Amino acid sequence: MEKPVYFTVSDYEEIIKSNNMDVANEFESYIFGPIVTTAHDLADQLKQSDSYDYSAMRRFREEMFAGCDGKSIDRVLEYLNMDEK
Repeated sequence: MEKPVYFTVSDYEEIIKSNNMDVANEFESYIFGPIVTTAHDLADQLKQSDSYDYSAMRRFREEMFAGCDGKSIDRVLEYLNMDEK
């Protein structure tokens, strides 16, 4: 099930102003939703949640969880049963 995700980073502007762009760029490369820095920003984003773009979330999931096929427990049980043989 997909639900909108918002990243609340209250000191985001300070990170950018401190010239710590490596941190900001690395963070931005991993997130898959809008960055909000204030409660007002979050409220505005929530009002627009009907038009939330899930494409970045889907890309993140495909990249980071490609090996998750829902059959992990089957493999664990198979492994445990192998020890009994």
